[in-house]
Amino acid sequence: MKIDKNVPMPKGSKELHPISAALRSMEVGDSVLITDKTRTQVQDYVRKARWTTGHRFAIRQAENGIRVWRIE
Repeated sequence: MKIDKNVPMPKGSKELHPISAALRSMEVGDSVLITDKTRTQVQDYVRKARWTTGHRFAIRQAENGIRVWRIE
């Protein structure tokens, strides 16, 4: 295997997924219904949003998706 030196790393995308952007902009008491993701996927977005913002969220199953509330 050959090791290359001085190869620039491409810049990553700074654009947030719409779910991440929504979670980060929510105020206490706001909620969002997510219809196209599994509960595990939503939990991953919420976990990352909590880690980056310090906000707390609640997740509940709704009739037609998963609803997330910002609680703190």
